[in-house]
Amino acid sequence: MSVCVVASVGVRASASKPREPSSQSSAPPSLISNRRQLLRGGLAAGLCLCCPPPLAALAQEAAAPSASSLAASPTILGRAQEVATVADGVGLPPWGYSCLDGPVNWSGVCATTGQQSPINLNYDARFPPAPDRKLSVLAPRFPRFIKAGATVKNSGHGTMQVNVPEGIEYELGPGGQKHRLLQFHFHTPSEHTVDGANLAMEAHLVHKNLETGNLAVLGVFIEGGGDLLPNPCIQEALRSAPTTPLAETQLQRPISLQTLLPKVRTADGMRPYAHYSGSLTTPPCSTGVDWYVFLDPLQINPDQVMDFMYFAGAGLKPGVNARPPQPLGDRNVTFFM
Repeated sequence: MSVCVVASVGVRASASKPREPSSQSSAPPSLISNRRQLLRGGLAAGLCLCCPPPLAALAQEAAAPSASSLAASPTILGRAQEVATVADGVGLPPWGYSCLDGPVNWSGVCATTGQQSPINLNYDARFPPAPDRKLSVLAPRFPRFIKAGATVKNSGHGTMQVNVPEGIEYELGPGGQKHRLLQFHFHTPSEHTVDGANLAMEAHLVHKNLETGNLAVLGVFIEGGGDLLPNPCIQEALRSAPTTPLAETQLQRPISLQTLLPKVRTADGMRPYAHYSGSLTTPPCSTGVDWYVFLDPLQINPDQVMDFMYFAGAGLKPGVNARPPQPLGDRNVTFFM
């Protein structure tokens, strides 16, 4: 059964310190032609989002409480090739985020209840002791800038995916295994929740484990905050993203992946995060994915959140491209604080 929910979506203000001035210009008008009249300062008008019941509530996430105060699987199919094609739906039944093809109607592995992502990160449910702190710091070693070779693709499912050139490799996770960054993309609202609350967006930085061949994803919560200047990496993705489904173009300017990460909280470079074993959040929902979800959100300009909502709605209206949280089952979630 599907429902049509009228939701008033807003973007929270934030007391975060403004970012340094950016030379980036605004996103393409084609993505946000009517956005500022409707959405500046939050949606005053209601949105009618016809979607599966769990996802309808997620549309209200931008007004949800902030998370900034938060101190055995089937084999991955196709490995890196799958990451490049999964968003296109190549070889898969039609899928999307509408009433007819939304998450409740996804088939195959997606329809199972075990080892799936996203999940709700509940502090009270699972809290095993974390390993030695020296092994738990999650510090991606991105190059200062990616100057050439990066492309941005319109997935055809309301998502823009930035594919990065080969060679961005570093040790990731408590095990210290070498990983290669493949691509990053965005969902709105956030797919993971913290104690039942969603944020405005979530970035997924998808990696390949060079030792096992499995995938690992860094999840970054994103929220709109006050009068912050535009995030330069996100702005470049918005500027360059093609409006034609499945089209792919070169990024127009260099990007810094460090601007996609939340602030470091401690002198040793610690950013609090949660780790668990899950799946891809889009069909075919293959399992065996290592998830590392940063708990402190990245603050960006509220207009950029709204731009992504409009991209998810094909530039015509605010849309969503998020899968609801899946049952945790007997899995453990480890919090590194």
